[in-house]
Amino acid sequence: MNRSRSITRRTAVSASAAAIGCTLLRPQLAWADEGATSLTSSDVLDFLYIDNAEQRAGETQSVVVALKGLPDLVAATLTVANAGAADTLSCAMSASAGCSALFSFVPEHEGTYEVTRLDLETVEGACSVDFTDCDASYRSFTATAAVSLLAGNADDGAPELRVYTDDGDGELTLSETIEEGAALAGVPVPVQDDADQDAYARSRSVELAAAGKTVVALDPGHVAVSSGAVGVNGTQEASCTWKIAQYCAAELAKYQNVSVVYTVKPGTSVTGNELEYRVKSAVSQGADLFVSLHLNSTVGGSNGQGHGAEIYVPYDAEYNNTTHEVGEALAQRIIEQLTSLGLYNRGVKIRVINNDPDYSYPNGDDGDYYGVIRYARNYNLPAIIVEHAFLDNVSDFNKYLSDDSKLQQLGVADAKGIVNYLETVEDPSASRDMHRLYNPNSGEHFYTSNAAERDSLKSVGWIYEGVGWVAPGRSDTPVYRLYNPNAGDHHYTTSVSEREMLVLAGWKYEGIGWYSDDNREIAVLRQYNPNAIAGSHNFTTDSAERDMLVKAGWRDEGIAWYSLNPVGVSGGEDDPYNGLTTRTPIMGASVVSASTMAAYYRGVGASYPSDVYAQYGAPTIDDFCRILCEEAAGEGVRAEVLFAQVCIETGNLRFGGRIKPEQCNFGGIGATDGGAQGADFSGNGTDSVRIGLRAQAQHLKAYASTDALNNPCVDPRFSLVSRGSAPLVENLGNGKWATDKSYASKLLRVMSSL
Repeated sequence: MNRSRSITRRTAVSASAAAIGCTLLRPQLAWADEGATSLTSSDVLDFLYIDNAEQRAGETQSVVVALKGLPDLVAATLTVANAGAADTLSCAMSASAGCSALFSFVPEHEGTYEVTRLDLETVEGACSVDFTDCDASYRSFTATAAVSLLAGNADDGAPELRVYTDDGDGELTLSETIEEGAALAGVPVPVQDDADQDAYARSRSVELAAAGKTVVALDPGHVAVSSGAVGVNGTQEASCTWKIAQYCAAELAKYQNVSVVYTVKPGTSVTGNELEYRVKSAVSQGADLFVSLHLNSTVGGSNGQGHGAEIYVPYDAEYNNTTHEVGEALAQRIIEQLTSLGLYNRGVKIRVINNDPDYSYPNGDDGDYYGVIRYARNYNLPAIIVEHAFLDNVSDFNKYLSDDSKLQQLGVADAKGIVNYLETVEDPSASRDMHRLYNPNSGEHFYTSNAAERDSLKSVGWIYEGVGWVAPGRSDTPVYRLYNPNAGDHHYTTSVSEREMLVLAGWKYEGIGWYSDDNREIAVLRQYNPNAIAGSHNFTTDSAERDMLVKAGWRDEGIAWYSLNPVGVSGGEDDPYNGLTTRTPIMGASVVSASTMAAYYRGVGASYPSDVYAQYGAPTIDDFCRILCEEAAGEGVRAEVLFAQVCIETGNLRFGGRIKPEQCNFGGIGATDGGAQGADFSGNGTDSVRIGLRAQAQHLKAYASTDALNNPCVDPRFSLVSRGSAPLVENLGNGKWATDKSYASKLLRVMSSL
């Protein structure tokens, strides 16, 4: 796999400033009247980023060039040369932002490639940039060959192993030994002692995106060697970690592309250094990740005061640094799952042995404190130690360790954390509900398929708006998730170029969030707010929501990705629940007050049209919500259902469709797809708002119940409804009240936010 590095000539210049438009002061350049102006890299180069310092020939390389002092780019071509292979590539710009450009290309030959020249066209003229004044080590990368096949032969009756590597021209070259072939291509071979470590060491990408299964080595702490810590009621750590490991393995077995091995089992004969034995056991079984499972303790017995979960990871050293990157990312995913069980989060931690050459790494870096992490790092194997809870703390023991069902919860949490890191799913055909949340403080909308993440955000004040759309479990089109640590918001895109440009601008790439439906059943629409600092993008399947935002000044940016059809997923066109698993009655007592509804309305940033409704009996949103609750109660309809309908049907009283605000028709009654303008209740003077809401409550009752009305009928279409045909919110839509198949989901989204 590839090892990323940043090759840069920057000093104090920030990457974000360069990548979002070169806000630095521009030197005065004299543009040639004819031909291109010639420059050197020292004149204009802000930084040069090469994605892979080393990679295999035939794989994609990405290079970003950020320039200073130039106007915005119109076009650019990067020249990359491999003198040894007589290979010169002219790479057209893949994407740009201001005066930064991304180039993606595939070097076909092995050897050293150097960036030599950039030809560019700007809004003010053309120029070329010569990179040869820059040290070659800053602008080069290496492409290596890959092992192509293993062949067996017989010589004097003994088997002969031949290793062939691709020479980059489609020809096969015979290597003298398997170690030589592996060294050329980065392929692992078994090791027997410390001297073999360099031949075995593998380079892993941070995302572990290699084809095939990821091998996870579970290391049950103290098993086969000792009891480990002894805690409450004489419970032994080893007996618990073995059970946690088995539960974790059973959960991981449900997932594709994941394979589990154990470092030891009860009865394993451990020889030599115990910790090194465990690591070598994982290495010999082809492990990609090493997860050591433990329980914490302070004093033993039942008097311990420590509580909670913590995870130790490799520290950020230069030596085999991907072990740190992978370990930290994996640990964060696991600690999220453990804390969702209620465990106190003690954090993701490191521990280092400082200034002791006996434990230092070959390059002189200080050694990691814990043996399994240190030994694993020598093999470039990411290793972490999960300390689940305190065995000697009575509270931790009773909540998380006292019986097998609780140990199973821990094992399953570990597995889910691993799966979340690897971004795999149980079944590629399975769908994932995409939860939509709103931050009333920042204005950001956030989207996730992770129920634990959803619940965590709800607990700190985010408003849950329900399921926004349904994503496939897997497809050929991933949606990437990024985080802006400066503004504090997220962005989502299917574009690799957009993702990479945002990363260069200082955003943090958080991996694949979900996948787009390759069958393109339902479009997810993207809008941009040019005035927002945070929460500048909105994503929705609702064209009415898009139109409402565009009318308010947002920009329509087209289709972002695609959703599955939730009806088709859950039972087809005849599904009476429109693909939803909830069951929400329309009739009954309300659980939401008028003041809560008014607060929600203000929270979404809508401006109440008091200039319209003051003359019709509702001068404020508080008056409107009070009347709504009274009319809903008058017919036995849940007020939150009626309120949600008002929000969806009118765009939070902004209207914008065929029905006008002054009609006091808040449910679209009589406004059909054929073009009918809908009922008008404005002739009722200062009772017009009340009568409009009463008609809507009666129309809901017509669908939800066969009971008689409590008030005189003011709904002009009451008799047209098949009484009692939609007793649940989930029954609405797909021909009942609205033709929109996602109508019920939209209502539930508002209701869940109240």
